[in-house]
Amino acid sequence: LISNTEIFSASKALMLSREDPTDASRTAPCTSPSAEWLRQQISNVSDEDLSNFFNWHVYTLPFAYKLFVEKNQYDQEYFGINGEYTQEINCIHQQAEEFWSDSGVDDE
Repeated sequence: LISNTEIFSASKALMLSREDPTDASRTAPCTSPSAEWLRQQISNVSDEDLSNFFNWHVYTLPFAYKLFVEKNQYDQEYFGINGEYTQEINCIHQQAEEFWSDSGVDDE
């Protein structure tokens, strides 16, 4: 999982990336294509909304939906471009489940 420190850092980085890059008192901003794409994506989002996004942990909603709401369609999930890692990942997952089941850890 992502720690609160990492989320704060990501939030702060997004807020800083919105500042005027022509301000001479600051160091030069990152100018990668992905940084520019991100700036364009968040340019119309208010600072308040961006802060709320992180403070309210809205970024976790897709994970919560996938884990708790959406029907499990494991037969349609695969790993690797052509599914070449599916068997290996499923085996590792099964071994992890067996480990924790046999560990004596109470699920409640």
